[in-house]
Amino acid sequence: MLAAKLWRDLWNGLMQSAADRGRLKVTVRRSLWEPSPGQSRRDCYFIALRSAAEIDVLVTQVWFECDPRAFVDRRQRRLPKVLAAGEAWETWLEVDKLPERVRDQAYELVRVRLASGTVLKARRATRTRLNGERSL
Repeated sequence: MLAAKLWRDLWNGLMQSAADRGRLKVTVRRSLWEPSPGQSRRDCYFIALRSAAEIDVLVTQVWFECDPRAFVDRRQRRLPKVLAAGEAWETWLEVDKLPERVRDQAYELVRVRLASGTVLKARRATRTRLNGERSL
């Protein structure tokens, strides 16, 4: 009886995780933040999330998986964040907040946790320019 419940819970967890992986597209790119006049430029990693789900997706954490972990939680972009169907959301972390030894691998280190517990990995973005940025 207990074994059947464990298998059912495991199966349900795997199915939820598989469903979550198709619900959110996560990309990361490195660009210079173009500041307002009188401020200096900032070299940042921009993490973009786009919901591909037909239902809302709740994002609870964004971080770089290194030692120590570099969590991304900005006052301007508070977490948790609910993404509606098709909604895009972006946050950033200054490059100098990551240990130097992992900066070359930063594109593979971004993680996003959903409310379901599923952790997604980002992939490197192919588009590098948006308003307010300059590509490196």
